[in-house]
Amino acid sequence: MKYAGNFFCMAQAKNLVMKFADLMPEVDFNLQENSEPKDYHKMLIEVKDGLIDFFVWPQEDFPGSVKEPYDYFIHETAAVVFLKGNDELTKLRQVFTFPVSFVGAGPGEPEWITVEGLNYLKNCDVCFYDALVNPQILNHIGPNTERKYVGKRGDSTSFDQGEINELIFNAVRDGRKVLRLKGGDAGILGRIQDEVDFLQEYELSWTISPGITAAQALAPCTGTYLTSRGVSDRVILTTARQAGGGLNQLMHFDRATLVIYMGILSIKKICSQLLEAGYPEDLPAMLAMNLGRSDCQELRGQLINIAELAEKNNLRPPGLIVFGDTAGVKSFPSYSPLLGRRVIVCGDNEALWKREEKFLRYSGAKPICLGDLSAYKASEMKFPEFDDVIFLDSRSVYDFHGIHSELEDGVNYTCLNKEVAVSFECLYNQVAQVTEAKGLVSESLRQLISREYLNALSAQ
Repeated sequence: MKYAGNFFCMAQAKNLVMKFADLMPEVDFNLQENSEPKDYHKMLIEVKDGLIDFFVWPQEDFPGSVKEPYDYFIHETAAVVFLKGNDELTKLRQVFTFPVSFVGAGPGEPEWITVEGLNYLKNCDVCFYDALVNPQILNHIGPNTERKYVGKRGDSTSFDQGEINELIFNAVRDGRKVLRLKGGDAGILGRIQDEVDFLQEYELSWTISPGITAAQALAPCTGTYLTSRGVSDRVILTTARQAGGGLNQLMHFDRATLVIYMGILSIKKICSQLLEAGYPEDLPAMLAMNLGRSDCQELRGQLINIAELAEKNNLRPPGLIVFGDTAGVKSFPSYSPLLGRRVIVCGDNEALWKREEKFLRYSGAKPICLGDLSAYKASEMKFPEFDDVIFLDSRSVYDFHGIHSELEDGVNYTCLNKEVAVSFECLYNQVAQVTEAKGLVSESLRQLISREYLNALSAQ
């Protein structure tokens, strides 16, 4: 196999080809010596004319991509350019490039991403993320990682799938560790197959890390179970429209829960189709919007009126449409003061916030421990949504004030001691809730919320 190298990177070329030869001892690699520098475009012509099989070019001078019929990959600081379809070099690229990591980010709640998914987030070089990925999840990405939005929304301008494929492909060829972060589960009613097929065409590899699909969020967010003994023993997950854009013909679903993704904008046609198919007008129906987020919303009705309710409330994607007897049942746990509350714990004393986190977690809250708030001031990091805030030291009060200079209505702010409370009162000109001596701040928070709840009940 004949190859050439840029005159100024011949050592790079020889070292790289030594690795190739070690992997393919049966292939004879012959260097075509350059007595003088050659132009990049002349090298391309030599590859096309069959004078050489590939050439090595320094990455810093590489144009960043190639057009048909050429192909390439980058290893360390050198680009290897060859004709598309060269089997040996395609196989070598498999060795020297990283698999694309497809990760399901879940429907909205930042903690619903897997540990494996977080590890991919922390170690990728570039992250291509969807519209439905909670921005707080992106906080786990390293400061040097490139973030690229490639979202698709049914009610707004979306990225073309072909463009997304090319972006991923070029990043892989550039030798980068690529993360494709998708909302929900990457393999359920998404476009992962299109992207995987494209990678397969070029014999590139990938891994898939599963996520929680939106339908699985119905139980924790709305109290509606996908299955229930004696009511529904199967689940159908589908989309409102087929690949070509036409409305899906919905199958029979007696004793099943039908969950329709991406159907909010087509709900009138869906309901008409089901009525024409003979389903009863009083079939329980439900709309679930923004599952796993603080603005989660649900709307319940029946097949005959759910479309009208959606229009009346001006509902927009993203959301699920649920049909079946389970949609008429709502089961929520009894009142517990901290249940489901997003509580930020501010302070750099790890031992203290671990105590608070443990109590909050087992009280049903969603603790968010922030040791260093300064990171949110000078970066793209999204500040978490919250219902309550706990301050463990004065420094955290000042840092928090730098981000949120005004207090929010309905939020409880609690301080560890009087010293921290003084800082809070100076900055916000408002009296702070202070923890009793040696007690947990989160326990005082629970007392405060419980007192307000019981007082409200007494007043009724």
